[in-house]
Amino acid sequence: MTCTADCVHDIEADYAACDCAPDTFKTESDICAPCPDGQVKPAGRTRTSADYAADASVTYHWQGFNMSLCTVVAAEPDEGVLLILICVFGSLFVVLTLAWVCFGMYKVRQKWIQKSRAEQRYLTLTQERISKSCAATRTCMFNVCFLRYATFKQSGKLTPHEVHRERGQLFSFDTYEAVYSWVRMHATVFVSHQWLGFTEPDPDNIHFPAICAACDTICAKAGLDERDLYMWVDYVSIPQINNYLKALSISSLAVYASIAKYFVIVAPPCLHHDKLVECNSATYQRRGWCRLEQWARMTVGGLRDMYIYEGGNLEQLLDRPHWYEASVKVFEGDFTVEADKYNIVDPVMGLWYIALLNADRQNIDSLLIDLVNQNKESVFPAAYFEDYIGKLEALVEQEKGSSQPRDHSVLIQSVSSSVALCEVVGAREDHRCSNPSKRIISDDSPRQVEI
Repeated sequence: MTCTADCVHDIEADYAACDCAPDTFKTESDICAPCPDGQVKPAGRTRTSADYAADASVTYHWQGFNMSLCTVVAAEPDEGVLLILICVFGSLFVVLTLAWVCFGMYKVRQKWIQKSRAEQRYLTLTQERISKSCAATRTCMFNVCFLRYATFKQSGKLTPHEVHRERGQLFSFDTYEAVYSWVRMHATVFVSHQWLGFTEPDPDNIHFPAICAACDTICAKAGLDERDLYMWVDYVSIPQINNYLKALSISSLAVYASIAKYFVIVAPPCLHHDKLVECNSATYQRRGWCRLEQWARMTVGGLRDMYIYEGGNLEQLLDRPHWYEASVKVFEGDFTVEADKYNIVDPVMGLWYIALLNADRQNIDSLLIDLVNQNKESVFPAAYFEDYIGKLEALVEQEKGSSQPRDHSVLIQSVSSSVALCEVVGAREDHRCSNPSKRIISDDSPRQVEI
């Protein structure tokens, strides 16, 4: 295809005649050639005289008809391929989303399982600890050792455990069952006092005569002979030389304090031998271990037969509300080793368990229970007890509703001289309850008794 002659020589002619058809362009040979693959050229515009110009040799040519008129046109995508791509990527997105959701659900489920297992383990450990704390109130880590008051009085001073042991003067019991059977038939007194020296409890022999005065008063009131009253005193009843045995005995301190019929605090005003500071009932009551001893006795036998001796008369603690209100707050007491508070959590829980379980068996306990409930945050600080007390109390309610609830009334009976109480706890068959003085069995021999 070539341009018409008129187009070449007559600028007034139809300029469009010199253009090529759509998608073609004019070569230098005046031939219309197709645009390269992938390029197109629309229909030419109407030419004007301005498109007709001379070159350097003054030869006129039409301008703008070469291959530059062809332009690349983006190919339109195949709808089928596009649909396939959409389906592929869409499916991949759905699969990845489902996988992510499933993985997330798996992780959530694993965390839930781990949390459930952890909670179950915690619940199991909590129940085990509560059970062990309850059992600890009936477990003697070391022998319970009593000394006849007449023997103690003859010694003239506080003498260490080992001396009385070598002389065969101690009445020793290996098991909890043996000791509470024995205390049911013997008058016993637990003496609680503050040590007045670093290495021995009574270096100036001040507490010894006070202890004797208190025990003499008890014997006079109960109509007891000195040989029929048996004592538990820390320096006498706890090993002093072997620190391992001493530690075992101290770990059972709450058990020892809970089983005696009488509980006597000896705290006459005096000076500490080494510190040269005053020691009295106030300094005694600030000591955490002294409060624990009182707590142990109160949870089992209430305030009955609990006394304090300050150098004058033997007074009942029942007449001192401010005193026993402080006694139940064991963890507000002073401990030389602060970590010891963690060690007494279990004994305190176990004793509270006994008090709750037998709350309806003796009227005196209602005073203690009401007092504890009114001061629960102080008696059972959360920093040490966490949520154990709530679980323990739920266990007590469960056991009370059981067809075979545990019964600690025998222990309570062993520290009570009340005829009415003996009847309440089901000891009507024991005629000794009707006459407490007949419960004492005298033994003239000083031999050590093992039961």
